[in-house]
Amino acid sequence: MQKYRQESQGLDFTSGAGATGKSGVSMAKDLDGCVAYYTRGGIYIIDTRQLGDGQYAYDLQEIIDSTSHREVDTGKEVNATDVPYRAIVGWITLPQALCENVVDEPNNTKKINMLLSYIERKPQYVGLNPQYQPLVE
Repeated sequence: MQKYRQESQGLDFTSGAGATGKSGVSMAKDLDGCVAYYTRGGIYIIDTRQLGDGQYAYDLQEIIDSTSHREVDTGKEVNATDVPYRAIVGWITLPQALCENVVDEPNNTKKINMLLSYIERKPQYVGLNPQYQPLVE
């Protein structure tokens, strides 16, 4: 349905420019974009090249920049229509309070350093998907 496609692309302006509503999986392009919104749970590493037929990952900043005459910062958000298990490279399980109440710099340096330090100290909380098969190019 066109409305859901527009919503997943961040173009359903009734929800606000860049808002993805209920039509998709909200993700970030990189760690900097991810930790800005991270509060609890885990971080998944996704290979968007393996989403599957008819599934897409939309770079919301790219779409908004090409369709809007005003500046809108989407926070490095990518919205996917679906993420099958085979596209998940791995994950990092994080304690709930790791990044809560952290006042950070605009580039999230403090949160990124906390995350990297945590991974270094607790590598057992990093998981790899045994079903993931990297694409050979």
